[in-house]
Amino acid sequence: MKKLIFLSILFVSLFSTKAQVPAIVWQKCYGGTNSENANCIEKTTDGGYIVAGYTNTSADGDVTNNRGGYDYWVLKINAAGGIEWQKTYGGSFDDQANSIQQTSDGGYIVAGVSNSTNGDITNFRGDKDFWVLKLSSTGTIEWQKKYGGDDKETAYSIKQTSDGGYIVAGNSYSYDGVLMPVNGDVTNFHGFIDGWIVKLNSTGTIEWQKCLGGIQTENFFDIQQTTDGGYIATGDYGGYWLVKLNSNGNVEWQYSYYDTDTAFSVRQTFDGGYIMVGDVVSRIGNSTGHNFGVIKVDSFGIKEWEKSYGGDGFFDIAKDIEQTAEGGYVITGVTNSSYSGNVTGPNNGQQDIWAIKISSTGVLQWQRCFGGSSYDGANSICTTPDGGYILAGFAQSNNGNVSGNHGGTDMWLLQLAPDSLETSNEFKSNESFLFSPNPANDRIVFSQEMSSVSVFDLSGRLILNSNVNIKEMDISKLRKGNYILKIQTSKGEFNTKLIKE
Repeated sequence: MKKLIFLSILFVSLFSTKAQVPAIVWQKCYGGTNSENANCIEKTTDGGYIVAGYTNTSADGDVTNNRGGYDYWVLKINAAGGIEWQKTYGGSFDDQANSIQQTSDGGYIVAGVSNSTNGDITNFRGDKDFWVLKLSSTGTIEWQKKYGGDDKETAYSIKQTSDGGYIVAGNSYSYDGVLMPVNGDVTNFHGFIDGWIVKLNSTGTIEWQKCLGGIQTENFFDIQQTTDGGYIATGDYGGYWLVKLNSNGNVEWQYSYYDTDTAFSVRQTFDGGYIMVGDVVSRIGNSTGHNFGVIKVDSFGIKEWEKSYGGDGFFDIAKDIEQTAEGGYVITGVTNSSYSGNVTGPNNGQQDIWAIKISSTGVLQWQRCFGGSSYDGANSICTTPDGGYILAGFAQSNNGNVSGNHGGTDMWLLQLAPDSLETSNEFKSNESFLFSPNPANDRIVFSQEMSSVSVFDLSGRLILNSNVNIKEMDISKLRKGNYILKIQTSKGEFNTKLIKE
């Protein structure tokens, strides 16, 4: 805990609160003549990205082998956005992928909803079901399974767990085991719609499953494994809903925070707490509108702070959040606001992607709208290896920031450069001579003899330390990634970032 507290202080001392909006590195549309949408993007170990969403009946442009209706559509792209491979999965009815992650064997796990009974689908349960696919590194199906009951189920989030299995979260409408003998996977249903969490082993067999909720409407939209081996899930239960489970799926605590709003994304933070984003009504700007809502809680779910961000439009909704290397957060979603409230615009059209960067305490550092004259938006964001950001969603536009639209609505990916930070003149003058190269591979060389150098990873763990006067440091044994250096010189103490290639 002391290391985590130190890291938070270190981050604050390293970066000023004022940052410039990052520039667009590249943007690309992917799709055919009909409708496509990216629901999830994640980094891959080769420096590229894996993207999952859907295509609706397109069989041209970037899309091949349409199965009928909506299909899962998965794209593997390189760091510059070039397609390495793309594949559709599904049957003759509607199938939509909502979540994807690279697995420890280099393949991928995908989850969403399927209404099909043929094509790639087996073991139909009833109406719509969770549909989980395990893919190889090249997109070949290794196994696929449906999970559900007599009515509808939709999976919104899947993650590989530390034991090699998977955790899946979504919702269920099924009354199996309540009004009739159990004939599906759903038990202990509470009423109408429940949040449903399913733990799978490495081959997709159910280890345990839980329905959580009351007699009204409950959903889970995101789930993450926590550092203690349990799980944190968020969604809506008459408001932002946050549930902490242990490794066996038993509820440790749960809270509902807002009255009528929905949380779409949750992350465990560097300090062991949690942060949620989603949709809140009438918190800022238009009294009848929706805004980005953010709630930060401690490790026991006790609220530490809450913020809302938005403008004069009716439709400012946050869909995803990531913590950044210096301890702040980047958030994305959609907006139709312009030049009011937090949205200092301009909005480019009917609806834009809105991305904002906030500090560790919720102070707005930068914000920008991205899009064209039609309807565009983002569903997912992740940080890039160089400290920038990549956003995934959809674009109907073919102007403004958007080019290359194939027709209808396309998947739209947008990569942003790292933040351009305005720091003090003293830090600028000293930063330039501290060490080189950066990024570095095997060794860094300091511009003068340093009294001591300490290297921390982003969880606050001390990795390397030297308490003697040194002029260079061997970093060959560090894993690739971002680190923080605490450097003591004759002129004082400096904190800066090191990128290990």
